Amino acid sequence: MKVTLEFLRNEFARFNGEIFGSRLPEPDFSISDTKSALGQFVVRAGRGEIRVTGRFEMERRQLEDVLIHEMIHYFIYWNGMVDTSVHGAAFKGLMIAINAAHGRDIRVSARLTDAQRTQAVGYNRRERVICVVWLADGRTGVKVLPNADERIREFRRKISKAANVASVEFYRHDNPFFGRFPTSTSLRCHILQESEIRSNLQGARVLKY
Repeated sequence: MKVTLEFLRNEFARFNGEIFGSRLPEPDFSISDTKSALGQFVVRAGRGEIRVTGRFEMERRQLEDVLIHEMIHYFIYWNGMVDTSVHGAAFKGLMIAINAAHGRDIRVSARLTDAQRTQAVGYNRRERVICVVWLADGRTGVKVLPNADERIREFRRKISKAANVASVEFYRHDNPFFGRFPTSTSLRCHILQESEIRSNLQGARVLKY
C-alpha cells in the first residue's frame, strides 16, 4: 500500500492511545520522496514532524512499524529524554518494550524487502564530504559539509577551536546513508555509534584539511 496523510493521522491517533497513553500531541505529517530512509522524525520551529517516504510500496504492517519507530523518537523528544545516540539506550529500551507488549517488529534500521532494495540501489548516490567528529566526552558524530573547499576549511578552523571536540577526520564518499543528514557548516553534528559510522565509511577516500 502507499502511505497517505490520512493513514498517518489515523494510525498515529490509534497507536498514541494503544502504546503511548495518549500523551503525544498530534505532530505535523508529510510524505517525502526519499529512498534513503523509510521514515524520519524532525523538529521544525519547535514543532515535531513525522515524515514517511512515499517512494515504496509497503505492507500495512511494515508501514505501521515505520510510524511507531518515528513515534518513539517523538516520545523521547517530547518528554525531554536524553539518549546516548540517535538510536541509543532510551530508544532501544522503548523499542524492546513495545515489541514485547504489542507484538511489533520495530527495528533500529528498517529491513527492506528485495523489491524495495532494488528500487533504492543507486538512489541519492552522489559524493559527499563527511566529517567524523570525536567529542571530548567520548561520543562520535558525523557532519555532512558543502562540496566547497573554502567552506570546508572555514568549518575546519571553527571546529578546531571548539572546546568539546577532541579530533576530526574528513572523507569523501557516495554512500546514500549520509544523504539523510543536512548539509551545512554549523558546528552541530549528528551523534551516532562509531561502529555505525565506520561501517558506512568503508571504501571512503580520506581528505586532508
